[in-house]
Amino acid sequence: MKSNMIRIEQATIIHLESLAILFDQYRVFYEKQSDVKASKQFLRQRIEANESVIFVSFDEANVMTGFTQLYPLFSSTRMKRLWLLNDLFVDVTFRGKGFSIALIERAKEHCRQTDGCGLILETAKSNTIGNKLYPKVGFQLDQDHHFYSWDNWHTMTLLDVKIVPYKPEHQPAFEFLNRAWIEKYFWIEPIDVEVLQHPEQKVLEGGGEILLAVVENQAVGVVALKRISETIFEFTKMAVDETFQGKGIGEKLAIAAIAKAREKNATKIILYSNTKLVAAINLYRRLGFVEVALDGPYKRSDIKMELTLS
Repeated sequence: MKSNMIRIEQATIIHLESLAILFDQYRVFYEKQSDVKASKQFLRQRIEANESVIFVSFDEANVMTGFTQLYPLFSSTRMKRLWLLNDLFVDVTFRGKGFSIALIERAKEHCRQTDGCGLILETAKSNTIGNKLYPKVGFQLDQDHHFYSWDNWHTMTLLDVKIVPYKPEHQPAFEFLNRAWIEKYFWIEPIDVEVLQHPEQKVLEGGGEILLAVVENQAVGVVALKRISETIFEFTKMAVDETFQGKGIGEKLAIAAIAKAREKNATKIILYSNTKLVAAINLYRRLGFVEVALDGPYKRSDIKMELTLS
């Protein structure tokens, strides 16, 4: 598309509906769950508080095709304003037509207008298109510095948590997360070692299931369903990293495990626990588990519960 047929405007509240849809697509591209409502709220907050500058692009038919979002920073060494080009996205229908370049050039113009000393950005090494585009429009790859980050997981929501099936490479996380809580409150029993070190043989090969809660490719929680009989499963080895506790991850894992049991035509789920684990016991009761006569293989257990599936 000819550059004179591309129109760039600074986004305001009147652009919010179309912009929120593009922003949601952008987040989905980076493997976040779709949430147009939250996207709209986030963008409204940025625009109304003047916390970012957003430029949007349009084609000749006045269709919004893409956007870029800039956040203001400062360079102490240069004692100047510095702009972070944080987001750049063009709808897949309109890619390869010059919209990305037009948006970047408008960002450069804004930097000059505000006497900024430059634009900075980061992108994944796997972003082939972006890594070809940015040098083309004048950005230089910084090979002299390391990039570090620290995540404040206290701001995480359940929208950031994915429940995924177990793969062999998850064994270390499965063992580590469970050892952490067992050794904190009790002791490792021989049956624990067998299951934690050989989950494929002890859980999966018998028709069971293992699920993980993942945040940004990091396993933060696990749970296993061990088949006891054709229609009965044991809910076992549920653990959540201490940093992520209190955020509903355990409940999300448990609900997913119960759904899996239903898929496998289970009529009952049993579990063994200890009344010392108050939060866990309360969770099980909320999910419908009831206490039954105690038996089972764990010396540390002082309570058995079961859930009847209809």
